Amino acid sequence: VSDVKGTVDISSDFGDVTVQNIEGALTLDNSSGEITISNVDAGSQDVQITADFGKITLEKVNGKDININSSSGSLTLTNVSATGEIFSNSDFGNVTIDNGSAASTTIESSSGKVSLTKVNIRGALIIMNDFGDIELDQVMAGSYDLDSNSGSITVDGAKGSIKTQTDFGSIDIKNAENVTI
Repeated sequence: VSDVKGTVDISSDFGDVTVQNIEGALTLDNSSGEITISNVDAGSQDVQITADFGKITLEKVNGKDININSSSGSLTLTNVSATGEIFSNSDFGNVTIDNGSAASTTIESSSGKVSLTKVNIRGALIIMNDFGDIELDQVMAGSYDLDSNSGSITVDGAKGSIKTQTDFGSIDIKNAENVTI
């Protein structure tokens, strides 16, 4: 699907889905296959992506709330901005966000590495990861709540209140300014 002005609602059982150059809300539900989304401007509307199996890639996506749910497959977000919340939930697969912004961000992962680079969050950043590392590099947030049951937590460059907890793994915070731990 490409070059659409207006709301886009896609439901697919099997097969890869590519969406590009959309101006308007986007809702996509795919049972199995890769999802590639680029150049979407939802404005004051939401972007909602749900997949059972398959890699999800978002590049240059803007909207109010951006919600991504995956049962199995990696989530990669590059140059993604939300005036509201970015929320992602992944049962199995890595979650990567590069160059993004949001009012708040919540990431839930059952198994896989969570990596954020050059992300600006005006409010709270909450990451809950059952099995996997959490890595933040140049991520600015109003507050940080980072929890890994089994995995290390690495924060390079942070300001504000940081709450970290891991049952099995190391915690490494460096290059931080005015931080309360």
